[in-house]
Amino acid sequence: MPEKLPEPEYPMHDLVHVVRKNGDVVLRKRERFFLSTVLAGELVGMREIDDGCWLVSFMQLDLGHYDARSKRFTASGTEPEEATATKLRDLDLREENLRRVSPISPV
Repeated sequence: MPEKLPEPEYPMHDLVHVVRKNGDVVLRKRERFFLSTVLAGELVGMREIDDGCWLVSFMQLDLGHYDARSKRFTASGTEPEEATATKLRDLDLREENLRRVSPISPV
């Protein structure tokens, strides 16, 4: 085994950034987002997949998306707030409907 693993390479990405000790990725002087302290000191790749929407990767793992407009990072496997809010609203409606149904008494 090698003493040190080779640095990850990101040939398909537009940018490569080092994750800071506090877990931040700094894009420009005043633009940053929190990624994870677990990746402190590691290189991550960023590829613009849409105008202002960046895919953030570590090695072969896609970690999530950074939206430059809202300045928010969303981890892979999580849902945008709107989808979560809709699901919660739907759940409230189902619970409300359940409360309207009267219990059936045993015969």
